[in-house]
Amino acid sequence: MERKNKDKSGRVGKYDLAFKRMVISEYRSGRWTMEQLRRRYGLAGKSCISEWISQLERSGDPEEREVWREPQPMSKSKKKESPEDLRRQVKDLERQLDDERLRSEAYSRLIDLAERDHRIEIRKKGNTK
Repeated sequence: MERKNKDKSGRVGKYDLAFKRMVISEYRSGRWTMEQLRRRYGLAGKSCISEWISQLERSGDPEEREVWREPQPMSKSKKKESPEDLRRQVKDLERQLDDERLRSEAYSRLIDLAERDHRIEIRKKGNTK
């Protein structure tokens, strides 16, 4: 997988499609922000990853669009669902809630560490507007 191609002037040109897919999948996994990935791979421009995502969504290949599309929120259906389907849906929602609670706790600890180690105030104080 080739990361980037340079043109005659030595500037970085197009990135390899496999590299773009890898970066997008890392972003979609939720482990990295776009900024972290940009720095990690030395990508030029703050919006290149979001542009890649847009390009893939606009691509002419329906299969390509389907693979890289953001997951759709659960739709509200008016049909009767079986108790088993409802239980499965409740389990999925509980798992998602647990994941978000863990993410919230991780962010809170990260802010605590940054405030303590770097002596910067991140959290908004209660008496401010």
